[in-house]
Amino acid sequence: MSYPELRLLGQWTHTGTLAAGNAYSPAPKLTNAPSLPQGALNGKQVGEVARVVVFSPVSPVTGAADDLQYVQLVLDGKDYPYVWFSGRQDTSMAPPANRVRYGVPISLGRPFIENGKPNGITKATCPPFIDSVSFKAWAGASAVTNPFTVQIWGYVYDSVKLAGDVPEYVPANVEIQDPLNNRSFTVVAHPLAAAGDWRGAWKAKAGGTGQGVGNATPVFPLVRRARNAQAT
Repeated sequence: MSYPELRLLGQWTHTGTLAAGNAYSPAPKLTNAPSLPQGALNGKQVGEVARVVVFSPVSPVTGAADDLQYVQLVLDGKDYPYVWFSGRQDTSMAPPANRVRYGVPISLGRPFIENGKPNGITKATCPPFIDSVSFKAWAGASAVTNPFTVQIWGYVYDSVKLAGDVPEYVPANVEIQDPLNNRSFTVVAHPLAAAGDWRGAWKAKAGGTGQGVGNATPVFPLVRRARNAQAT
């Protein structure tokens, strides 16, 4: 059975000026440097994103936060519609762990394999990809003139070995209670077959861009929504 370890999938630093309203999106690159991966897999792997860390742009003179308005995941070269972060230091929901109480950053889900077995569909929601992971960062109403760094952390599996360990993913349906309205609804779990290599079906699992195959309910739009009472 595959036992993944949380690892740095990519780290990118932007320097210079990012004009107001413009976006920065670095291209993933395959590198042999283990200390600085650049978001690309080797064609025989699958990966999933567990968390994002944003070292926001801040003026070293005044301490004012630059308007890095949004940071969005890009999976396999396509904008991922479910995960967005503020890149501003004063509103960041993806800060470095040492700036978070107890050092636990926001998690996008649990790994596909944990403690030797697959997690259920409401836990194994780390956004999956098969080729590359990167991000797109937008400057807001004013230019970003100070450097910022984005780290993407997650898990990587050998796609064929994983298919040998888990040839078919058959998670249980999940019933969610709504006691306020005296009702419940069911998140339908759609079975997925690896067919010898998980690269073919990987993005159809919960959190993927192909989630909701057949009659299955897309998990991210259903349970990964939150709204603050105030605009923070």
